[in-house]
Amino acid sequence: MPSRTCRRCASTSRSPDEIAAAVAAVTQGGRGLWGLVNNAGVAVAGPFADLKDEDFDFVMNVNAYGPFRMTKAFLPLIAASKGRIVTISSISGSSRPPTSACTA
Repeated sequence: MPSRTCRRCASTSRSPDEIAAAVAAVTQGGRGLWGLVNNAGVAVAGPFADLKDEDFDFVMNVNAYGPFRMTKAFLPLIAASKGRIVTISSISGSSRPPTSACTA
């Protein structure tokens, strides 16, 4: 079995340039990529009526678009190695207090 290396790639996944740089770094490492773990999440507290568009965009960028963009960018490397993708979510998506305006 080939040696596997675990590498942490912290990203808020907002910038296409940031994601492209992460893919380039892994590719240049020459070892391929066997696994990707999407593990990020944020929430905005406060009444829904007070939620600003910017707050909603922030939550969606991190919680929904982030895993989508990271998975799409790294998919060719994962597929080439027959690797795995794990996306971790939060119980907050289905159980929120009344003062939590937004989570995804």
